[in-house]
Amino acid sequence: MFRSGNSIVICNRRFRTALLLQFLLITFMSIIQLFPIRTVPLSRIRLAYYEQFEYGVYGWCVVRPERHCTKKKVGYYSIDVRIPNQRLILPSESKYSVSKLLVMHLVSFGLSLIIWSMLLIALFSRFQDSPLYLLICGTLTMAMFIFALLSFLVDILLFQGSLNWPGWFMLVVAITSAFTGSMLWSYYRNVEIRNFTALNTENNNHPSAGTNGNRHNFEDQIATYPLEHLPVDSASFQSTAYSGIDTSNGPLLKPDVTYHGIVEG
Repeated sequence: MFRSGNSIVICNRRFRTALLLQFLLITFMSIIQLFPIRTVPLSRIRLAYYEQFEYGVYGWCVVRPERHCTKKKVGYYSIDVRIPNQRLILPSESKYSVSKLLVMHLVSFGLSLIIWSMLLIALFSRFQDSPLYLLICGTLTMAMFIFALLSFLVDILLFQGSLNWPGWFMLVVAITSAFTGSMLWSYYRNVEIRNFTALNTENNNHPSAGTNGNRHNFEDQIATYPLEHLPVDSASFQSTAYSGIDTSNGPLLKPDVTYHGIVEG
């Protein structure tokens, strides 16, 4: 698949298209995560609503008889100085300290921005062919999936059936991030295979000057050199081969003792 130039071009286009799709999915997830973060008291968007209370990531508001909101901070307290004579009531029986886990929304959103930036760089650079770079992107996507899922579970734990649509967006983010992470890991594997195949093809076309190259050259010399051209002198070879052997007592292969016997029948 990678041996011809046309195949390489087609594969590069497919990989670039897959990377562009992942970038668009990360962009989509980053946008919809803004809604849970931009809830009360930052805006009029409600993460949850119960009786006369509105809940958000950075605080809560009371709407009757007049609208008052707490300071902008993660985590709920039963009483706030900006809302005198009003005690917070949660839709569930969870403790107020559990609301500090709403920081998971911020972590998930921060990870999505990091991944968005990395994929944007990869689209216009050689990092799209770097296995290590893609491995980091895939790992961060899996981390975003975990934090997005934890954000949704914290919302359900705190607000139960009073959860509004911004909270349900986190379930969409968790599912989409799992799909995007799977695509990134598949893309990472394909890049590894493509680089390995291209390296093998290059080595086959251009053997190195090391051991393999010397071995092939030696075999070629043996195959192309005729035996009759070997510079062998029979006289010098015999004198050299038998120079250290004493032959004064007879031939070299003649035994020193001869045995004579009679075979009795």
